Amino acid sequence: MKALKVFQEDLETKIRVLNTDENGYKIAEFTPSLKEFFYLNEYPFRKTFKQKLRFLFEYLQSHYKVFYLINSDDYIVGMCVAQNCGKGRYSFLDKSSYMIGPYIIESSYRGQGLAKKLISMVLNQFLPSASSYCWISKDNVASLRTAESLGGVAVNGIKINSITRRFKLGNIEYGDYLLYKFCKH
Repeated sequence: MKALKVFQEDLETKIRVLNTDENGYKIAEFTPSLKEFFYLNEYPFRKTFKQKLRFLFEYLQSHYKVFYLINSDDYIVGMCVAQNCGKGRYSFLDKSSYMIGPYIIESSYRGQGLAKKLISMVLNQFLPSASSYCWISKDNVASLRTAESLGGVAVNGIKINSITRRFKLGNIEYGDYLLYKFCKH
């Protein structure tokens, strides 16, 4: 992901600012469409056909939302996807729940606590009215610490089917990923 300047005319039309913190960071919501999965179609992940197809299916199934962390100079420095559960790969969770992630911070802004700020601001959109979850690779120590610092509790281990990308849950030691539930932050 690269830092991307938000066009002033897109604020409140394409990107709706939800909140601003004391340091001028804004959390903004972008609602994807079939023509534009991300703001200006800037994919923060690999731009493979398979990845684009996966986001299309996720959009059609659960109408995911994209949240952007925007600094005081109106540059997008972080991004987080959130979607309703109860369908598709998250059918094992209640329909009123949200899956938070994947998320990413632009590389030159990492190490400044912005992931925690981004996830905290996204969680504020859902908690306490809805349960929120995220899944994290067991190797991603920084994200594991971020989830735990925000009140996330590991509730399951996960294996992901390589073809359908469906989750198979087990105990905490199972699989390569952990499912975290956020109760507070």
